[in-house]
Amino acid sequence: MGCPKHYAVSRGCGSALMERPIIAEDIVKTLRRNINVPISVKTRIFQYPDGADKVGVDIARSLQWAELLQRAGASAVTLHARTPSERCCSRPHDKEVYPLLWQLLSKSRTALLMNGDIRCRQDILRLQDLLDNGEHNQATKEKSRNYGFMISRAALWDPSVFQQLKPATNEKVPLMQLLSKIVVLSARTANCPANTRYLLQNILAGHRMLQSCSALRSSIQN
Repeated sequence: MGCPKHYAVSRGCGSALMERPIIAEDIVKTLRRNINVPISVKTRIFQYPDGADKVGVDIARSLQWAELLQRAGASAVTLHARTPSERCCSRPHDKEVYPLLWQLLSKSRTALLMNGDIRCRQDILRLQDLLDNGEHNQATKEKSRNYGFMISRAALWDPSVFQQLKPATNEKVPLMQLLSKIVVLSARTANCPANTRYLLQNILAGHRMLQSCSALRSSIQN
């Protein structure tokens, strides 16, 4: 319930459901009623509409939306901390939203999964510190860490990112070794060639993008 792509929104799916709370609530309730597994919802946050007195992220409405999903029966809410109109070049609103949302969901033991620009172990540690040591954590400080993380674009660019997240392993898999492994696994599992090509193209594009980001970061630090 958060995809902002035209093909989804034009059909009333994805982030269009954020503007149709009654339908969204009914979907979650129906799934919960008919499927004996935990239900999770991936979504985004709201922004103030054009012409409103305020601009930016509408935190109050975002919290109300998450609470509706929780009451409908969602066991976890995966939040991409961007609005539907924002893309990857925009900074996620994690500091503004995650602590308050976690405080809200923890009351019902609904898990919070954070998403958006999580590329490495340092990003996870930063978000953990935001929740564990933030100013809004008093009500949840003694509770277990009922939160997690979802990695999307970084995993598409480099599927070995999950190996790098382990505390004892922080080394990137060499590009050619990674590509070879993908080809071997795809052949072994009879993966669709078009899907394999798509994945390889994304890894190559992501490798170039990560190199550019690393170079830019180094130039800024110097």
